[in-house]
Amino acid sequence: MDHVNIGTIVEKLKHDKRIDIIAWKENDCIRVESAMKEGTLYFRPNGKYVDEFNQSWWIVGNHELLDLKWIENHIVYNDFPDALARLHGALYSHPGQFLVVNAKPGCEFKAQSTPFHLSGAAHGSLHKQESIVPLIIAGTNEQPITPRIIDLKEFIFRVIQEQLHE
Repeated sequence: MDHVNIGTIVEKLKHDKRIDIIAWKENDCIRVESAMKEGTLYFRPNGKYVDEFNQSWWIVGNHELLDLKWIENHIVYNDFPDALARLHGALYSHPGQFLVVNAKPGCEFKAQSTPFHLSGAAHGSLHKQESIVPLIIAGTNEQPITPRIIDLKEFIFRVIQEQLHE
């Protein structure tokens, strides 16, 4: 079987203006490009920039690809909440070389048996429009520390402990 070159695939994907983010592992970094914006961004954990979740990152390149803003050495996420950790988690979730491709808001990828969602709702998009979900909390005055799904476990355990001690 012939080896497929990731660069060749990325160049083809960059011609489709419905694609927003394209990311893959390259050496010890994650490389990000886009069909919508010019430039390249490289990042990896453990650097001088710290985000709102107290995660540190080494970052070089066009930070506008992930709509990152800086206040001194502090990263602020805008359109792509917790994008650095989410991309890192996806690309290092299992061994192998693969791409993460994100459709721009209002677009989605369709396969043979996947349902169509009018105006997007891709359930996995990096964009805040499709990754920030409403949450109704009742029966406690507690709140999650952050709006990330990953932090709900801590919140649920905290509420259970509160209830057990009443």
